[in-house]
Amino acid sequence: MQPQGAAHDHHPLDQTGDLRRLREGFSEICHAPHCNDRDLTRPPLQGVHDEPDGIAVRRQRRCFEARISQPVLAVHECRWFIRRKDKRAPRPHVHLAAEAEHAVEELRIARGLLDGGIAERGGDSDQIHIGGIVRKQQRHGVVDARVCIEEHGMAHACAATEKEPVTIPGLCAFSAPRQRYTLDASALNAGGSMSHDYDVAVIGSGAAGLAAAVAAADAGASVVVLEADTRVGGSSRLSGGHFYAAGTSIQREAGIQDSADAMYEHYMTLNQWLVEPSVVRRYCDLSAPAFEWVRELGVAFASDTLYQSGVGTVPRGHPPEGAGEAVIEVLDAQRARRGVDLVLDARVTGLKRGGDGGICAIEIGDDRASCGAVVIAAGGFGANPAMLAKHYPDAARAGNWSWYIGTPTARGDGLTLGQSVGAALDGHNRGLLLLTPGFSRDLEVLLPGWLMLVNRQGRRFANETAPYTVLGGLVEHQGGSVYAIFDEAARAAAAPNMLFRAYWVDEVLQRQADDGSILRADSLDALAQQAELPPDALRGTVERYNADCARGEDSAFFKNPAGMRPVATPPFYAVEVRPAIICWTGTGLRIDADTRVLGTDERPVPGLYAAGETVGSLHGDRYIGGGGSFGPCIVFGKLAGEQAARHAGTL
Repeated sequence: MQPQGAAHDHHPLDQTGDLRRLREGFSEICHAPHCNDRDLTRPPLQGVHDEPDGIAVRRQRRCFEARISQPVLAVHECRWFIRRKDKRAPRPHVHLAAEAEHAVEELRIARGLLDGGIAERGGDSDQIHIGGIVRKQQRHGVVDARVCIEEHGMAHACAATEKEPVTIPGLCAFSAPRQRYTLDASALNAGGSMSHDYDVAVIGSGAAGLAAAVAAADAGASVVVLEADTRVGGSSRLSGGHFYAAGTSIQREAGIQDSADAMYEHYMTLNQWLVEPSVVRRYCDLSAPAFEWVRELGVAFASDTLYQSGVGTVPRGHPPEGAGEAVIEVLDAQRARRGVDLVLDARVTGLKRGGDGGICAIEIGDDRASCGAVVIAAGGFGANPAMLAKHYPDAARAGNWSWYIGTPTARGDGLTLGQSVGAALDGHNRGLLLLTPGFSRDLEVLLPGWLMLVNRQGRRFANETAPYTVLGGLVEHQGGSVYAIFDEAARAAAAPNMLFRAYWVDEVLQRQADDGSILRADSLDALAQQAELPPDALRGTVERYNADCARGEDSAFFKNPAGMRPVATPPFYAVEVRPAIICWTGTGLRIDADTRVLGTDERPVPGLYAAGETVGSLHGDRYIGGGGSFGPCIVFGKLAGEQAARHAGTL
């Protein structure tokens, strides 16, 4: 639809003469006495200019450091360009994520904006309003830029690891203290030349969000990423970044034949078909293509690190070099390269629907940005106790034992936003819990083989070295609390190693026993009494286990006998163990195979897509294996970005 008042043959600012001021005002600023000498040697501005087809291709990328004698606005990393796509008229655009090269031209642009009335000086604040979105001045860092203003009037931006001002992705305004400047979106969009600020708005900058942003940009969409945290990456940055996939080039390099069909059969069988088959099928089908895509973007994988993930026999776990942080760095670099805007410390608080029922805008407090589609990739709710109690009662039941390994900004915003526009939820009480003795908040995902686990009836119930993907669920099946039994000889021999440093080592266990956190007794009957276990059952279980140790086999659960130790030398120990470490949460928005968010009426919410931990349609009661949560972030993030861009292009 052609917006009223749109003009194709000139820049909208020409209507008021502002573009002329931007082009001609350089001399006054450049030769002003408050500019640095080194700034005067930089090349002059070539200017924004229109091509015959109405598309301006000149892009200005500058950074600024100058001594100022009065409060003036300097725009850091500003890029102006005019865009016309399909039936939309060109418009000027302030880009938040361009790399900087030079300085003085932006000061000139700023002066032109002020003179032309496009930028407005506000009151006391450290906020900058850009196109309806608030960007706060952030702490130092290569992503979250901060404006530093010294008393003598020197304005500059710094990076955390650099002494000199350097390029920082993002857009900031520099001003003297107690000054604020607002770039007014209505003035920039004079004439109503475009229907919305962005084609696609992505909520969240983890693996799913960044994959969506890159894919949407590759599909031709203008994109903004909004991140509630003060740095990019979310919980993905803290993860191992493993990718669970079938039929990859890495598998072929390792001589492994695998297919999406085999992966689908394993996935569905493991979860007793209690998941959305169409969503699982799409993940399996797209896992290899998405893996190759992220590999081509620059994420490094090696065939010699491929491993059997979860309880499957086919190696499908692909660990990247540099873990999740390296994946985030690659995706974020690709985002910046494509000119996708990133706004940090921007917690989206609302979604707005248009007259046709489709999502048309996002809100951050009182500020709003219009868009053609939204991808929710805001992560889970592991840091929200109220949501845990409601949607993940197994995790909440652990009480103060429970803690979350992800980012503190994982508060369930995606669920709240989706439900506010009628979205349905799926995956109640699903997620991944790891076992812990509760000594500290250290992450160890496995148990040593010399432990013997017993339930409240005093019986063994599992292979103690079972994969972490299923062991937590086995303990949940026993009521959520079991005991690890061992003797003094096993404790004394428990030296630290690469797998066990925080909990299951001799000195830690001795200290915990002395403090009373571990039960200790000189006989099994006394230990059973302390743990409130049936003494006869515990004695019988230990006798059978010790006999298996002597024979060199686990006749009950087939544990590798190499790590087994008999429970024979007093004192004896009992450590309570619970599944309480929250890795990720599985309740989320219900989606279809195209990542469209489904409403409670079983219809897609127009213009709304979801990916990553925000999705609730993929995971069952049993985790598929390492990479089974991160892999879908890439797969469905990429798909959601493509679908959102396609939808926005139809408006």
